Amino acid sequence: AFVNILFFTGMRRGEVLALTRNDINFVTGEISVNKSVAFINNNQPELKTPKTKNSVRNIPMPDSLKETLLEYIGTLNTIYLFTTKDGRIMSEGSYKRMWQSIYNKINEQMGGNKNIKVTDLTVHIFRHNYATMLYYQGIDVKQAQLLLGHSNIKTTLEIYTHFVSDDK
Repeated sequence: AFVNILFFTGMRRGEVLALTRNDINFVTGEISVNKSVAFINNNQPELKTPKTKNSVRNIPMPDSLKETLLEYIGTLNTIYLFTTKDGRIMSEGSYKRMWQSIYNKINEQMGGNKNIKVTDLTVHIFRHNYATMLYYQGIDVKQAQLLLGHSNIKTTLEIYTHFVSDDK
């Protein structure tokens, strides 16, 4: 569920970690981004407002993500989607362990072969991938800015012009 949210929404790590059941609207097909988790003293989580005022947004969910989240949420007994085993918001250490587990599963699915192993996969790569998908779907830069939650359109333009200039 964590990877699917990253892949299909381009959300920032802290935004995904702060998601609650109430942020997922299966009727409208949107995820509401309205808070974020930041790691502070001793890597402890703190709920904060998102990075900028433009970071507060609704992101549409494709049907495959809706299906994944409906099934996943059905397995939870907490309000937050991603928690420690005892139901608390993840610390940085618990997040890193979760990400390492995901990373290992991806490599395992690739056959576990040293020659085709993923080596530099980060959460932020999914955000760039989402921007790439928006670009190739013909989403205009202003709409992409809103979906990505960028406060300055220059940030979005830099990503979009990178694709055009590098012909990727």
